[in-house]
Amino acid sequence: MFLHKLKIAIRLMIRQRFFSFLNVSGLAVGSACFLLIYLFVKDELSYDKFHERSENIYRVNMTNIWVQGNDFFGSTGPGVAKAIRNDVPDAKEVVRLHHPFYGATQLITITNDNGETRSFEDASILAADSNFHKVFTLLPISGDPETALYNPRSLIMNESTALRYFGHTDVVGKHILIGREGKSISFRVTAVIEDLPEQSHFSFNLLVSMSSFPNIKRRENTWWWTTFVTYILIDEQTNPETVERKLAALPARYNNQEDVDRLNWTLKLQPLESIRLYSQNIPNRLGEVGSIQAVMMFSVVAILILLLSCVNFMNLSTARYADRVKEIGIQKVLGSTGFSLKSQFIVEAMIYSLISIIIGLGLAELGKILFNQISGKSLSINFFNNPELLLIVPCLVVVIGLLAGSYPAWVLTRFQPVDALKGKVKGMGNVQFRNVLVVFQFSISIGLVSIAFLIKDQLHFLKNKDLGFDQEHVVAVPHMEWLGANHEAFMNALENSTSFSGVSYTNSVPPDTWNQDLLQPMGTDVKELSVTLMNADANFSDMLGLKLLAGRNFFPEGAGDLKSVILNESAAINLGYIKRGEDPDKVIGKQIKYYMDEPFRIIGVVRDFHFWALNLEVEPLAIFHKDADMWQPDGKFVIARLTGQSSAEYKEAIGYIESQWDKISGGLPFSYYFIDDRFDDAFKAETRFGKIIDSATFLALFIATLGLTGLITYTTEQRTKEFGIRKVLGATMMQLITLISRDFFKLLAFAMVIGTVASILFTQNWLSSYPIRVPISPMIFILTTLCVVVLILAINSIIVGINTQKNPSTILRDE
Repeated sequence: MFLHKLKIAIRLMIRQRFFSFLNVSGLAVGSACFLLIYLFVKDELSYDKFHERSENIYRVNMTNIWVQGNDFFGSTGPGVAKAIRNDVPDAKEVVRLHHPFYGATQLITITNDNGETRSFEDASILAADSNFHKVFTLLPISGDPETALYNPRSLIMNESTALRYFGHTDVVGKHILIGREGKSISFRVTAVIEDLPEQSHFSFNLLVSMSSFPNIKRRENTWWWTTFVTYILIDEQTNPETVERKLAALPARYNNQEDVDRLNWTLKLQPLESIRLYSQNIPNRLGEVGSIQAVMMFSVVAILILLLSCVNFMNLSTARYADRVKEIGIQKVLGSTGFSLKSQFIVEAMIYSLISIIIGLGLAELGKILFNQISGKSLSINFFNNPELLLIVPCLVVVIGLLAGSYPAWVLTRFQPVDALKGKVKGMGNVQFRNVLVVFQFSISIGLVSIAFLIKDQLHFLKNKDLGFDQEHVVAVPHMEWLGANHEAFMNALENSTSFSGVSYTNSVPPDTWNQDLLQPMGTDVKELSVTLMNADANFSDMLGLKLLAGRNFFPEGAGDLKSVILNESAAINLGYIKRGEDPDKVIGKQIKYYMDEPFRIIGVVRDFHFWALNLEVEPLAIFHKDADMWQPDGKFVIARLTGQSSAEYKEAIGYIESQWDKISGGLPFSYYFIDDRFDDAFKAETRFGKIIDSATFLALFIATLGLTGLITYTTEQRTKEFGIRKVLGATMMQLITLISRDFFKLLAFAMVIGTVASILFTQNWLSSYPIRVPISPMIFILTTLCVVVLILAINSIIVGINTQKNPSTILRDE
């Protein structure tokens, strides 16, 4: 019996090639999209789960004591770990990670097996406590991770780094130098491990022992040096809420009560497995974070696109009912039961589903290259790497087959056989239900198109917003600290070249300006304020095109400005010197204190400019002289503005910079980047999100177009004789198109309301994370509606045009 139904289904597919193609295309595209988004979502949800004890590992988050408000961040001082060890016995293990070089790229010098000295640059270096292996899972290749970090100046190297440095992994016992000449530290390789999976919220090439840095030991009790990421491991039987209550009591026990009350200082636990997706408002010092909202959005999109595919199958199947009516009527007369007839349609749907899934797997395999480029992932349609696909794929076949075949099976088997044989079946199925399906399709399409337009509008708004300075044609060359005093010769070489109109020296380049500390204004009611700090020379403001609102820049010779500082507007306002809109000249001559040092005199105020990513508000900023007697990050930069505009001139200028670097540095690794590219990099997550939504929108429109084709075909077939009569009476094609389109436009109105409301609700939620956001424009929804209207008219024109080419006498010969 099954083979008989299978034979009928295959014959029908061959006979109706065009509609079979439409059915398979819609289901294949829908299943391919579903599979790719499934792999993306699975990847996002799997972060940090490879650690054997991941369910019992927690990060200790702390009140962000450096900014106003009660936000948390994923960093603590080194003393927090010591306090937990002493006062929280529920914490089995406490381990810290730390950027020992503040995330700056370091010069790595090695001596290979041939005795050759080679240099590399590496920014992926972390320091960890010796018990790191007791909390996190490391897979050793050589050496013993359990003892690898016990001694000072020891390190663990991952496999890819060992291959890059030495060409093999048998490197235990080798020594490497980290840092430039005169300030380098020799480390001994004590273990080589497999690379951490990509699904980790932190990564490293080199993991060095925390005991290698005496300054950490000297300051191990402080809670204010908030550059350490602290994790704890607890027993399965221990309630995390109990541990968190004990943590909440620690700040007051180890700090001044006045500070604790003023800062609302507290500690909270965050499960390790939630760090990736639930840290949008908790900065992760160790790497990028994802978004649970994006994961949920993509999951919904995948399901909706799959449902669209099934709806298309329903519509396309019922659209071709006329070819099956007499066949079903004869089967009923010959004794076929309702179950037998319904199972025939389910079998047909299953066959379509199976073929579509097979093709969909191929499409997903082809599409993964582009999808990986967009998403930044390394997804693979591999049953060995993703064994759950062995279950998901058959389930998809069954689910799609049942969803797609159930409605046609019910519709096409419910009429009386006598009516079918006499050709008196006037209408098929529940019209209201079909209208619901149409509204469903239009709503999804309109919603996705509107969301895509709104996201593009926001990203375009941010990318084209005035930064407050001129970022174009500015190249940054890092690692000036490697040159020592020779950096001046390097700068002179650039200044004497006609390829550059300005050159400046600084320790911070927008948008990478993360050095923050407390400044105390003198003569105001503000006790202290967290301010971003930057050190630069006299050329910095002019070269970047900063607008000076009051006062002056640093003097070129600089010696008289070592105790001077330039503020931005936000700093002048938040430090209490002026109110917004007041004359900034009132700030000039005021003094601020940095720790207990001699006060700095304010000599200038510049207009606010974006020194962070554009999706963040401008924060208070203080620019000190490059030679000021104060703590500065190790990293130093030279930035230069190129005079050329063409790619050839860019290439020539970069070549000149590299030649001067090689000449002065003695062959140390050279690198550079353009500031505008770095700002674009700050939008990577948003850009990826927007591109995935764009792709999903295109696929949804493609599938909806197939469904629309089926519906219009269904409608025109129902009204073929009516069209013949109207044509005989002189109706034009445009009148026939309008006649068909009118009903769809009524449904479109309902869909427009639903899709618009849904897209506004989603976009408002998405935009809420942006302090700077574009208002939602009604033109977006008007444009979306016009797109769908044009689509309906285009499909109507094609299908009605084909149907009206028939001779009316042929259509009406049975009347």
